[in-house]
Amino acid sequence: MGRAGAASSAAGYQQWLARFIGWSMPLFPAKEGKLAPLYMEQVFPLLFVEQRRGWGGIQAQMPYFSGVTEVRRRSIEFLLNLDVGKYEQERQTLRARDAELQLEWRASVDAFQESLTGEGLVTLNVPKNLTVAWPPNPDPRVAASVGAGWIDLDDQIQNARQEVATLIGSVIPAITENSSALESRLADLAERSDSLRRTSAAIREDLVRHRTELSAVEDRIQALEDDLRKHRDAAILVRLGAPVLEELHEACPVCHQLLPDSLVALGPGPALSPDESVMYLSQQLDLFRVMKEDSARAMAAKGERLTANMREEADVRGQIRSVRTSLVGPNGSPSVEAIASRIRREAQLVRLVAIEERWFLFQSRLEALASSALEVRAKLADLPAERLSETDAAKLATLETSFIDQLRLYDFGSFLDANLMISRDDYHPRRDEFDLEADISASDSIRVIWAYLLGLMEVSSVHETNHPRLLLLDEPRQQSAKDVSFEALLRQAALVASRGGQVIFATSEDPRSLESKLEGVQHNLISIDGFLLKPLPS
Repeated sequence: MGRAGAASSAAGYQQWLARFIGWSMPLFPAKEGKLAPLYMEQVFPLLFVEQRRGWGGIQAQMPYFSGVTEVRRRSIEFLLNLDVGKYEQERQTLRARDAELQLEWRASVDAFQESLTGEGLVTLNVPKNLTVAWPPNPDPRVAASVGAGWIDLDDQIQNARQEVATLIGSVIPAITENSSALESRLADLAERSDSLRRTSAAIREDLVRHRTELSAVEDRIQALEDDLRKHRDAAILVRLGAPVLEELHEACPVCHQLLPDSLVALGPGPALSPDESVMYLSQQLDLFRVMKEDSARAMAAKGERLTANMREEADVRGQIRSVRTSLVGPNGSPSVEAIASRIRREAQLVRLVAIEERWFLFQSRLEALASSALEVRAKLADLPAERLSETDAAKLATLETSFIDQLRLYDFGSFLDANLMISRDDYHPRRDEFDLEADISASDSIRVIWAYLLGLMEVSSVHETNHPRLLLLDEPRQQSAKDVSFEALLRQAALVASRGGQVIFATSEDPRSLESKLEGVQHNLISIDGFLLKPLPS
């Protein structure tokens, strides 16, 4: 049973046993976004109650290793073959797929934006979170830092192509005796280099200021989170009647007296209640978190502007070196500056075109994710709004009627009134929406388990379910249950089994007393001396 692949492999024991019983175990979202089956061990507590720990309550021996959420409810839905279980399985699967698409979207956006780092480019109007409206309005685009502004990547590529075409179409000039033009060009480039250095220095100062502001905002967020936690605790304690508001104020570390909020007496005034303080702090926290995101985006844009400025500065320095080489070159030789300029512009065009190709692939990926998310959300919307179908309601009504009727037969003594019901939420017994087993005697708790498990089996005789119509109870007479209760259990079990099924009791009751209780009851009594499991003879 515990071997790897027992439930997932077609040759596994659990797969074989499920086929033998006629079950197809459903898959549900589990931990880490994976799908996990509803294991048979999670259904068997409704079919077999073991003496030592099984009588602690309904589904007392439920294993939770699979990571499936609300596995107790899922196992009942499976056993009764409720439509809501199938809908919930599909709903959870669709929600898990939607969450997976959301993660893929964010990962794609982060990866593309990371690929632009150091290129002097930023993305604009690209949603951080998954959206099914693609393309969004306004259209997403990539912008390049040029001078003090931003231009679209398409425009920059077009400009680069025109420059390259112009350079290719022009004749490479030769170095002549007249060097005045080159000297004038060198002076302009030196001035441009100085301007770019000053701009880079100014951007660095802005970055330092933004980092300082961002650090202050993060400190404020930390302080607000601490204050919010204290005020939430205080609000809860005040609602419970504890006067703890003064604990929110700072105390003197020496004399431990409470310090006033202000050194100047402001006079009496209305104070915010704990709940109002929580609301105010929550609003402040939301505001500062938005400020943090804005500061981070501004810093990222400044960083890319600095990168673009430094890239241009390096390009200007390269041009200066080329002009100086041309000035000292022999007359009649090709201009080094003209050749280098063409090479630089062609390299820039190749780089920008490669980024454009990545941008097109990125948009295609987001479009595919948006289309998948739209399909998933449409399927979610098409699922029935009503939680229980008519068939589900009929099955639960049958279970409820059987359960309450059996409690009367078993002499249930704690209470028996109109408020007793089977919950339509988790399908467990309730009284006034409270857990029935939490407010009854120990012997009545045993009667509840009898009635519930036999009730599940009885539902299968009226409706189509996944119940194998087999129930095994090990020492069902727990907590010194009355003879009349145990006798009623035997007769009810025989009645349910007579409709097609088998109920097996393992009991250490006195044989003569047991035979008297079984008079007139259809049964097959097997007496076993000693242990049921014995070593084989050698």
